[in-house]
Amino acid sequence: REGDELLFLPSGKSSRVASLESFPGPPPASFGPGRHAGFSLSEQVHLRRGEVAVRLTDPPCRTALRLLARIFWLGKRPFRADREYGLRLGTQKVRMELEAVRRILNADTLEVQTGEEVRRNDVGEVVLRLQRPVAFDLLPMCPIWDVL
Repeated sequence: REGDELLFLPSGKSSRVASLESFPGPPPASFGPGRHAGFSLSEQVHLRRGEVAVRLTDPPCRTALRLLARIFWLGKRPFRADREYGLRLGTQKVRMELEAVRRILNADTLEVQTGEEVRRNDVGEVVLRLQRPVAFDLLPMCPIWDVL
């Protein structure tokens, strides 16, 4: 809503909403999650693509330089620690490296394995090291390891 104080993450910058904008038609009284929102700020702040806007009255999302993730690898070459990769999270883009492979689920045999790389069509529980912080919300992870 107009007048809301916003915090932008991961930069930590803040500003107040001066006006809401919409096209076509008149602007709504408020925007909620999942809607495209146009707004002007009362103070000019320089933001990078992918910054997440959160009202100061709401719980903030998380930011991190390291992530524990479960990935389904589709690359032709294995996912390895000796290469640099690009990560896209929402509209954020950041360079990253594979820090560690905790375990691997072989898609052919459904066997849980250990290893240093994730091969094509395998699921890996991995630790990713990012070149700069990203903002994200936590979601419950699917307990595939406990099912097998």
